[in-house]
Amino acid sequence: MMSIRAVLVAVVALCAVSGVLAAGLTDERQKHLTSVLEKAKDGKGSFVGLEEAFHYVVGFKSLEKDISPEDKTSACSFASSQLAALSFENSDIETTFYGLRLVASLKCVEDSEKIDNIEKVEALVSRVLKSSSSSANELYFASKAFVALKELGSKKAAAKDLVSSIRRLESLADSSGIVLDGSDRSYSATGKALSVIGTAVKYNKLSGDSLETVEIFVENTAALFEDQSVFFDKSDSRTAIAATSFMVNGALTLQSEKLAAPIEISLKRLTDAAEFLVENIDRISKSEDAFSIISTLRVLSKARPVAPILLSLSSDVLSMSVKGQDNALRVLITDIWSRPFEPTKVLLSNAADALNSGRVLISNQELSKSSSSSSDGEYTLNFLGYKPEPGFYQLDFTVQLTSGSKLHLVQVSKIVKVTNSVVVPSISVSLLDENLDSKSAKTYTATAGKTLDTVLSSNYYYTLSVAFLVKSASSSAQSTKSLSVQQAFVRIYNDDLGLESIFPVYNSDKGFSGQVDFKTVGKALLFTNGQYKFQLIIGDAFIDNSFVWDFGSIQLTFPPHLHTQQVDLLSSQSIKASAIKPTISHVFRQAEKRPPTQVSFIATIITLALPWLILFVFLIRARPSLSLFGAFLPAVVFLASVASIFGLYFVFFWFLNMFDTLKVLGLLCLVTFLSGFVTFRARAASRKAKKD
Repeated sequence: MMSIRAVLVAVVALCAVSGVLAAGLTDERQKHLTSVLEKAKDGKGSFVGLEEAFHYVVGFKSLEKDISPEDKTSACSFASSQLAALSFENSDIETTFYGLRLVASLKCVEDSEKIDNIEKVEALVSRVLKSSSSSANELYFASKAFVALKELGSKKAAAKDLVSSIRRLESLADSSGIVLDGSDRSYSATGKALSVIGTAVKYNKLSGDSLETVEIFVENTAALFEDQSVFFDKSDSRTAIAATSFMVNGALTLQSEKLAAPIEISLKRLTDAAEFLVENIDRISKSEDAFSIISTLRVLSKARPVAPILLSLSSDVLSMSVKGQDNALRVLITDIWSRPFEPTKVLLSNAADALNSGRVLISNQELSKSSSSSSDGEYTLNFLGYKPEPGFYQLDFTVQLTSGSKLHLVQVSKIVKVTNSVVVPSISVSLLDENLDSKSAKTYTATAGKTLDTVLSSNYYYTLSVAFLVKSASSSAQSTKSLSVQQAFVRIYNDDLGLESIFPVYNSDKGFSGQVDFKTVGKALLFTNGQYKFQLIIGDAFIDNSFVWDFGSIQLTFPPHLHTQQVDLLSSQSIKASAIKPTISHVFRQAEKRPPTQVSFIATIITLALPWLILFVFLIRARPSLSLFGAFLPAVVFLASVASIFGLYFVFFWFLNMFDTLKVLGLLCLVTFLSGFVTFRARAASRKAKKD
């Protein structure tokens, strides 16, 4: 039996509302990101790894936050020691990049010549870029290390090495432009490949096959971005942030002016990527993810021709019970860094039922700029003035931006929940005698917030009937329209006895009603005599005032023997449920009778040894000799073939399967037959010659 606590928990869960939403890298989100980056250090303030140190330093710089002198010294020392300890294998390229990037970012040295083993470092970067067996991951780190070397003033880092990497990436990509990571198609590897290509374009003037390859990558990447979800990797939450970061960073490097046709990515897709990353900030706990989000948002904020803008709602819940501007639909437009942004126009292009897109409430309605002087970037609309029914609505916004003489459109979709306050003006209660007409039953009524004027009295043979209307709090008193709610129950309970019975009531054209006979209720109440209370429970995901109303009491009387039987039944069930259960023993199939071990052993010996014994007996009697065969070579082949067949049986027993054995056996049989035919023919001719 469902308890009142379970009902109330369900109601509260359904009716929970979310708080105020915020867009972009707000102070709270930046604080969370920095706290995650701080995990790159251990309790003593030392960096736990070179990669973590890289995330910490570059992440803080991207957030435009200061790095303490102690952290700078620690990072520089760590990077230098790691670079000095390299074995300069291709597998060291990742460590090489992290070390060089830290040295370059923190300006640990004045120029590259002061880095230990700089010639070997430069040679390693060059070798990886030119290698025809490098993976996309290795090429990515090598190209990034090349950029760091250039920043450090290296004169031996050759830009032409990057052109070699383009040819290697072409061999790693499939027809759709997705690059392989090992044997798997990977969006992260694709993004890394795009970054390598973008670096090659930046430092070289491409032509011929290399330029053609880049143009193919540009075309395929633009197509990938137009797919609504392909590069987000949402099917695998462990890689979604990294895949998005690499794809966006890599693709935007192909906006180079050196290309005749730079990559074109719709503003909506870049906005989708920015929203995806911002929404995941509160969920991350690894410095790698924090760095990916920060670095990608930094790149997106510099995208051309227009950087993405973010649209957020002041609240995703609107209540019909709240009047005036305090309950208007408020939209905040900001840039990625959460700074207010003033677009040309904001339109609510479509507002429809989220579960039934055919039910359109609003089309092409312009939002007005907020009149508050402190509300830059805020736009409002009296959404509830269109009298929406409670439920979820999908709002499709179109934001118009102007860049120079061009007009750009950003389309953003949001979900908003509309709720309402309800009232139950009154509830009617009747006790129906199963032997009398229901029309003759007396009806008792309790008005909202009050209880029945009298304590009802009933016995085992009556049926309880309740009826009421659920109305909107804003509806008129004369309205007879009853709203539908998801949770409507009547509870009969006695806290002193610890007994309760709950039954549902259902909505119809005439309102909510329900009946339950006390024979059914009595089982849950153990047919215990006493005074019980009535309670009405109303709850719904789309009402903001779910409530429980005690509306009366009733004195119930049951036959004494029923109470005794029910108590005994429950006691026996309780004893039976708590009793020790019999041990579960699995009965397996009885083993078949087998002969004694000695008999089986003797039979095995006879089976294996008898054929060989017979063979040797006949061989001794036949006294075979190569001299008996006229043709020496065929005789050798024949005898070798026979021996090979016996050897094949042995190999079959230990190694081969039936199919392979039959193939080899067929070949051996053919050789045996032909060599035997020649051998025995020669033997017969020899014997005939001796007789003559």
